[in-house]
Amino acid sequence: MNLENFKNLNRVCEDLLRQNLSRPEGLAFSALHLLGPHPSQLEKYEFPQRENFIQSWKYSGWRLFQRAAGLLAPKNISVLWKKYNLKRIDHIIISHEVGGPNLKQDFYFGQIPKSLEKLGKKVLILKINHLGLKSKLRALVPAKNSKNIFSIALPEWTSWKIENEISRIIPSAYKKIEKDIHTKNKYGPIVKGALSRKSEELSAAFNLRLYFFMRAILKEMRPSTLHFTWEGHAWERLAIRAAREVSPRAICVGYQHTVLFPNAIGPFRSLGKLHDPDEIWTVGRQNYKRLTSAWASRGVRISIYGSPRHRRFPLREATKKKPLCIVAPEGFMSEASRLFLFGKEVAKRFPAIQFRFRSHPILPFGAVAKRNPSLSQLPSNVEISDQAKPNDLTQARWFIYRGTSLVFEALAAGAKPLYVGKKNELSIDPLEKLKKWKRVLGRPQEAKQVFKKDLLPHPKKTWQELRMAKKWGADYFMKEKPQLAAGRRKKRK
Repeated sequence: MNLENFKNLNRVCEDLLRQNLSRPEGLAFSALHLLGPHPSQLEKYEFPQRENFIQSWKYSGWRLFQRAAGLLAPKNISVLWKKYNLKRIDHIIISHEVGGPNLKQDFYFGQIPKSLEKLGKKVLILKINHLGLKSKLRALVPAKNSKNIFSIALPEWTSWKIENEISRIIPSAYKKIEKDIHTKNKYGPIVKGALSRKSEELSAAFNLRLYFFMRAILKEMRPSTLHFTWEGHAWERLAIRAAREVSPRAICVGYQHTVLFPNAIGPFRSLGKLHDPDEIWTVGRQNYKRLTSAWASRGVRISIYGSPRHRRFPLREATKKKPLCIVAPEGFMSEASRLFLFGKEVAKRFPAIQFRFRSHPILPFGAVAKRNPSLSQLPSNVEISDQAKPNDLTQARWFIYRGTSLVFEALAAGAKPLYVGKKNELSIDPLEKLKKWKRVLGRPQEAKQVFKKDLLPHPKKTWQELRMAKKWGADYFMKEKPQLAAGRRKKRK
């Protein structure tokens, strides 16, 4: 998809979105919230009839199960908070459960909860569960992380009454949106096809469930601040709307926690006071400039908080490193399949180089290999790393990637970034503006020239390129500023 087609598609989605803002179910369809040019987003528009009968049955079955499971849910969610003495909460944080090693701090929000606790604040972390079915079926029991910090995975269902309500209003909202689609525009049928998927219905149900769940919690606890990750998703807008409706004094703070892709749209889209955050915290100076230019005129305050992903590494001569290349995809099956298959072909051509396939926490390599049988047999110079090794980035000389934010750590550690591009595809390279040191690969054989040149004695020019690249990336993920969480803020008018 080229840039012009992408913009036309977004125009149709955004027009439909704005025509249906009056009711929460109008916002619930994720297909209307086009975030950016990432293939994981665009595939639902490019292949609207991709679902087969088994997939459709699976999604419908899960939806029916959720409705039935509503019988097991508490009739009033506040019963749980009273039972566990969570009646008063100062700050609510919506984060994500992605598994991986037990971390001393939240994977997304870093030091923010601890900083609030030091101020005597009571914090509740609500985690959207991205793990498997067994984890999603666990009991709705809060965990006490410390004296004043509690966490809980958001449930996969609410009460029977709300589940029935969701099942009723989703078809009604879809019919309304369908009528608003202009079929004369060639992008209308594409959007209609994306909306008609069973997976889209499941996504809309999740978004509405979170909306009703947040209304109950916010009404009961009346927190001073609601924090959430900020990318422009439908559920983020509905969480803000829930706060505006039942706890209007709460300040809504979106944390722009990851990379902003070239041509990103979601984090910059304004849908009015009812659905826009009061503040946006960002990870560093580069994103601060982009967000300020979009939001300052709308009264949304932009602040640099920094990131738990900020890391510093000593600058080492590449010639002193082992010939190690890390392949690191994002947590999407299509992206992981593509990058690991690409990495396998490169590894076959260069047996003298060691390759390490580093999986995303929510998508182990075994799951990708199950979908791609050819990955079950790998060259002897490939090792699998489902958990990050402490020093693998400092050891690596090359880093094969696409959209992962981990590339900034690799760059800081002195690895040469090798972006895997594709013809006629909009770039999702977080380092797109970095013109030196990084290389772009279209085919596995193109890695030959890069490896061959880099294995020669390190020339002075290359050393200078590395230093400049490290300096360029240093202010993207900056050091956390926990004091920002303690700042006194006023709600915008």
